Amino acid sequence: MISVSESSVQTCCDTKQLTTMDNSILLAAAFLQRCPSCLQNLVKHICDMTCGIDQSRFINISELEENEEGVEYINGIDVYLGDEYMNGTYNSCKQVSVPSTSRLALDMMCGEWGASRCSARKWFTYMGQSEGNPFVPFEINYIETNKTVGKFIPLNPSITPCSKGINNIVRNRNIKIGDLSFEEVEKFKYLGATVTNINDTREEIKRKINMGNACYYSVEKLLSSSLLSKNLKVRIYKTVILPVLLYGCETLTLTLREEHRLKVFENKVLRKIFGAKKDEVTGEWRKLQNAELHALYSSPDIIRNIKSRRLRWAGHVACMGESRNAYRVLVGRPEGKRPLGRPRRRWEDNIKMDLREVGYDDREWINIAQDRDRWRAYVRVAMNLRPDVPACSCVDCEASCPVPPPEPAPPEPFTILGLDGFSVVIGIVWAIGSLLFLTVVFCCCDSNNTIASLVRGEGADEVRHVVGQRLAGINQSRIALGADEEESPLQSKRSTDLHELHKCTSLCENTLTEKIIKLRIQSYAV
Repeated sequence: MISVSESSVQTCCDTKQLTTMDNSILLAAAFLQRCPSCLQNLVKHICDMTCGIDQSRFINISELEENEEGVEYINGIDVYLGDEYMNGTYNSCKQVSVPSTSRLALDMMCGEWGASRCSARKWFTYMGQSEGNPFVPFEINYIETNKTVGKFIPLNPSITPCSKGINNIVRNRNIKIGDLSFEEVEKFKYLGATVTNINDTREEIKRKINMGNACYYSVEKLLSSSLLSKNLKVRIYKTVILPVLLYGCETLTLTLREEHRLKVFENKVLRKIFGAKKDEVTGEWRKLQNAELHALYSSPDIIRNIKSRRLRWAGHVACMGESRNAYRVLVGRPEGKRPLGRPRRRWEDNIKMDLREVGYDDREWINIAQDRDRWRAYVRVAMNLRPDVPACSCVDCEASCPVPPPEPAPPEPFTILGLDGFSVVIGIVWAIGSLLFLTVVFCCCDSNNTIASLVRGEGADEVRHVVGQRLAGINQSRIALGADEEESPLQSKRSTDLHELHKCTSLCENTLTEKIIKLRIQSYAV
């Protein structure tokens, strides 16, 4: 809407026109005020059409008419707008709703198409139609193009996305230093490093990790190959991947979050190099832990490398002198007030923290850096400072190998009341089984049951008689014939033998019974 020159602010409209434009903007704000970014995008081309000093660059008068007094007036114009501006404005406004009507704003601002069928082209076409639209003074034909048409250059203002606040958008301006003009941008790449306008190193670290990943995947097959030794794989990592990550690291300001991201990347590469490890206890393969990785690597990790290089560069800058720009940036203090909140970590804060780690806690580190030999010693200590990792690797020093986990304790014996648990359980089961068997025999079986009778001791004489007959070979059918049947000499002899056997059996039983009684009497006497 305005143009800033060395002398004054110039516009192409008077106060009355500004008042009319303000009323038009208030009318649009009634529908779009819920989204300030959308309203600002729409108003930009209206301000340029109304009060821009370069209107002839993008506006063409297409229709002129005369009134009754013979005064010419404009009845139609062509406005050349860029495609990015029209689509960006539409995208920032298409979901804005009007709370009073519970409808989308484009339902009322896009004519017959409504919000469902509206597009950037249809929206601007409706806003330029004077027929049926009392808010448009004359016909405005919006021409969407990205190319120069004759002498007309399309208007393409910057767009504020609806997801960002209008106060957070930095407008591109040119910075003049003497006769040179520099375009102001949010970020740019200088000597292979990304520099941002807020001095944020997270973007640079993210870019370095992405480049390191590209190098890692290019040699991934070599790092996982079983044909190469682990020492050769480590050399590949140090010569191919690590230099990409460490390029320009002397100027990085690292927080704990960025340090963790770099360590995670290095551990991923080292795990690929050293592979998995078989657990001695479970017998399963597992990933190496961080401590085991660094013990096998036996070289300063990536954070140690960055801190050492940063200290070396800090000592070099401190010895430059006031005539060098790098020294003036180091000791200079910017003017003005810093924003509210916790101060961001500075590069000099990293230097002081690195010095504290090596045992130096003095704020006048620039004076200490003048002693090059002493400062060089600090740099070496910062490189090799690994309090949690031994100096020699496990391959060269057995004492530095990780301590294996202790063997599991033997299982405690199963005991019950101080006795062998298994024996006690077996005895209890035998006693319960025997008790159940006897209970079933004496309580549940009838007197005719042969097994129950034997257990109770009944029918012993009959059993002995039958056993004797079996042993003598006497057929029971012959015994059933009766006493009148005349026995043969052989049968008589068998009967005599059976009688003698029966008598011997009775005598043995009596003798055995007497011995049992004597033993019981002796036991009672004892």
